[in-house]
Order: sequence, then structure tokens, then C-alpha cells
Amino acid sequence: MAIYYRQQLYQNGVLISTTYLNSDGNPQPTGFTPLSTDIISSTPPPFLPDWANFNRAMISDTGYNRIANATLNQRAVSRLETIVTPAGYTDGIDNKDYPLVKACWDLIVTGLPLLNKVNAAEIAAWNAIASAAFMQFKFDSDGKMVLI
Repeated sequence: MAIYYRQQLYQNGVLISTTYLNSDGNPQPTGFTPLSTDIISSTPPPFLPDWANFNRAMISDTGYNRIANATLNQRAVSRLETIVTPAGYTDGIDNKDYPLVKACWDLIVTGLPLLNKVNAAEIAAWNAIASAAFMQFKFDSDGKMVLI
């Protein structure tokens, strides 16, 4: 038994093609017919987080660099960067490590002096970066990380 995802393309309400993707998201050859024991889903698999692009975007983001320098909790910055930087070169971060990433990020944010708190534009930029890289988190109105 295998799991496949069905993608159907319609034009003007008429089905013009059906493609099956395996569980890795790779399309099957033209004319592929699943077995009766296979599981077919019309919901595609979720995209895996793209840590390499996330890291590149954040390391060049002025808001991130500002808070990384301004926080009173520099240990949280070094721990966060120690965890996430290698993720861009490996298979990412294991789901069980997301709470640790969140804890480090939130310590950075809560360690900011009152006059250096995050602003709405920075949060919007971080949410756009996280969304574009298919991260399993977003940032709330205080700049803290929310796991999704």
C-alpha cells in the first residue's frame, strides 16, 4: 500500500488532467494508475520548512539584527543562532526542538529594553519571511513566536 496525492486540473469546469504525486511530492509517470489498495488524497503534502532561505532572510533583516544587538539577553541570541544556523545545511529542525527555538526567540524579545521593543513593521517582515519559508511558526503582536 502506498499513499498518493491527486492533483486535478480543470479548465472551464472540465477536467483536463489528473496527476498523482507520491508521498515525497514527486509526480508519477503519465498513465500511472494507483492500485486499489493505495490511499488517494486530494490534499497535497505540506511543504517542508526551508531553513536555508529562512536563515538567509533573517540574517540580513534589519529588524532581526537590531533586536539581536539590543537585547540584554545575548546568551539567547547565541543559543538561537547555534540551533537554527546548521538547520539550513541539514534536514532542518526536529519538531521536538521547536519549543526550544521559541523559548530562545522569546527570551531575546523579552530582553529588549523598553525603548527598543519590536515594532509592527518588523513583525510583519518576520511573518512574511516565515510564511515564504513554510516555517511552523509565526510572530504575534509583541514579536513573540507562536508555534503553528
